[in-house]
Amino acid sequence: MDGAGVVVNPVRHAGDHAGIFPLQPSRFQFKQHTNLLHFYFMLGLIPVTAIIFLANIYVGPAELSDIPEGYIPQEHEYHKHPITRFLVKYFIPTEQQRYEITMYSIDKQAQMRRYRILREKTFDLIKTRQDYVGLYYQPFEADDIRHLRYESDAMKDNSPNDINVYTSEWRNK
Repeated sequence: MDGAGVVVNPVRHAGDHAGIFPLQPSRFQFKQHTNLLHFYFMLGLIPVTAIIFLANIYVGPAELSDIPEGYIPQEHEYHKHPITRFLVKYFIPTEQQRYEITMYSIDKQAQMRRYRILREKTFDLIKTRQDYVGLYYQPFEADDIRHLRYESDAMKDNSPNDINVYTSEWRNK
């Protein structure tokens, strides 16, 4: 009983839980994703930062000096920072390499163009002369010819039982 004569009974919400535990979606996937993101970010960030720090402290930037006579500097020696020199030396192609790659692709395209022109000319001649298509020539290599000559000589010299026809290998006698 209260001092004013009012009876105060405790109120129970039985199974209602009126606002005590609201339903919300799980945050497990979000937390796992952020934990993995932080882990892999730090896994890459810490070593890269250490390498940059040590390269700047121990190696430092390159200094300009006179070139001795008879010495031809390489492409990577023109860069100031040690990490840039490392990347240019081992990973980035030089101007000459890029030029050679470009020239190769241009030459390859010119060869393909000449081949297409020759093929079109061949088909035009076949059409005008009403000839048949004879594009089934398979070129031989010198190794193949030598191997075939070796096998034919072996077949002439020995009986057919001494050679394995399926693998072209000699049986041990």
